[in-house]
Amino acid sequence: VAIRQGLFESWKHGVRWIVDNVTAPWDPAWISELQSEMRSELSPIASSVLVPDALVSVRPCFELIDVREERWQQTNKCALDLIGGPKLLGVDAAGLAPHAPYTASTQVTRRAADWSRKHRRLVSMHLAESREELQWLDHRTGHLGKWIETKIDEKHRSNIGTIDEHLCLLASAWRSLVVHGNFLNSHQIDWLRQHRERIAVVYCPRSHAWFHHPSHPWNDMKSRGIPVLLGTDSRASNPDLNIWEEVKKIARLTAVCEPSGLARMITSDASRFLDVPRNIGRMELGGATHLTALRWEQSDGEDTTLRTENELWRWAVQHGVPYPLEKDDRFKLVALGVNNSHGLSCLP
Repeated sequence: VAIRQGLFESWKHGVRWIVDNVTAPWDPAWISELQSEMRSELSPIASSVLVPDALVSVRPCFELIDVREERWQQTNKCALDLIGGPKLLGVDAAGLAPHAPYTASTQVTRRAADWSRKHRRLVSMHLAESREELQWLDHRTGHLGKWIETKIDEKHRSNIGTIDEHLCLLASAWRSLVVHGNFLNSHQIDWLRQHRERIAVVYCPRSHAWFHHPSHPWNDMKSRGIPVLLGTDSRASNPDLNIWEEVKKIARLTAVCEPSGLARMITSDASRFLDVPRNIGRMELGGATHLTALRWEQSDGEDTTLRTENELWRWAVQHGVPYPLEKDDRFKLVALGVNNSHGLSCLP
């Protein structure tokens, strides 16, 4: 139920393409069945003319954990079974998700990276998310250590890797997502720059703020050419799954990046790095038409004449409310393009 609600919520906020780190129980049929429910929300003209077969597509990354041998067997079998299962409407080519460096050993990350390279599939991993994580990995101390020590066996303990070791393995995959990356240091960011064709960072601004972490180095990463995408993380630390609110959060925190650059983090940048099928997420010739709209809510006396692309994006970031274009047959709106969640979300 929670997964279905999350997908429906994402779609209502204009998301069209999602990367989701998932664990059992999970069934691709949920994605397929939800398409008809969402379609019932559409205007008649949209349903018959505008809408593709899949209103929202999900690329699942199946979680891998090996804190104990039996847990490794469970998660590995689940991932293999689901990857080898039927291809259903709305489900994109699956990837793997070694959970985090304290729950997935270097053996797991290496296997996932090797598999990714062989099959050209995505690897997603939570990395450098908290100080407690670093304290455990570097010194085997702290609150996380007290919690994790009761859950791991000796085999796992002997293969726990550092952030550097996991980054090295992720760089050998076809494509990898470093989810969060809140506490990556300067030499690790330089490593990402050297492997920017293969590794992107997924920054989750509102979750980052909820935990009161210090400033995220996302702008430094972008200035070095590292792909930085945006994610919603989960409802545990976020009020909703509205990816556009993540863009607004960054816009309120910085004046360094142009609004159009922020928007690309959930559209074309995400689409290109993730090799999204049919160029979904890119407003360019040959791209698939999975439209999202921004509601034009003009205040009395407000000048809404937008003369340049940057003026459009600046207005969009400040005032825009994304929603499914297909639900409105009046078409009094500004069309954008496609969406991507942990959602990592990509707005078309």
